[in-house]
Amino acid sequence: MRQEILFSRGSLYQLFKNIENSIVSEIEGYNEAKVNENIDNLCKAIYKKNSLEAPILDDQSIKTVEQGEMEVPNRGTRSTRKITYVKIEIPFSGDGQLFQFVPSQSIMTHIGAELFNDRMNLIYEMNDRTSAQIKSEMDRDIRDIKHNLANIQKEVAAFNPKINVLARENIERRKEKLKKDREVIEGIGFPFKDK
Repeated sequence: MRQEILFSRGSLYQLFKNIENSIVSEIEGYNEAKVNENIDNLCKAIYKKNSLEAPILDDQSIKTVEQGEMEVPNRGTRSTRKITYVKIEIPFSGDGQLFQFVPSQSIMTHIGAELFNDRMNLIYEMNDRTSAQIKSEMDRDIRDIKHNLANIQKEVAAFNPKINVLARENIERRKEKLKKDREVIEGIGFPFKDK
């Protein structure tokens, strides 16, 4: 599996804006029957579909999952070199896609990881390094990841409640628009053609 650089795909703020725009766009597509459904049920469904759960590392369950050798590219050249590596697995709960986004306050990292639904693998080069040096790098990476996740958790906790407010306001706005459209059409006086 290919490694991804954590917290590097875009801002968490932009993800929130994309979700908000998606919610508004979805509601703008509602017909009269849909907006006249129970608004609480509609809001709950929108919340369930769009709310986020910030990842939480289970750093008490870290395991070494692999040790071996592999070819890696030399930086700045087309050549490769063979390294000895160790791979650790860190389980987590929550939405793994959030590892890709940068919170508004973050430690800039260049940590590569293999991401799965419920765990990540971090790979460390062992060549000419002591176990203390490798462990120190692992501890630093885990500390930096946890720092960024703490900020993501705060931002997600502030964002999720806004989903219900946004959904309710836009459903009510859509309902009112469709009602006014209906009144204008009825005011014209021609009957609707049977379908």
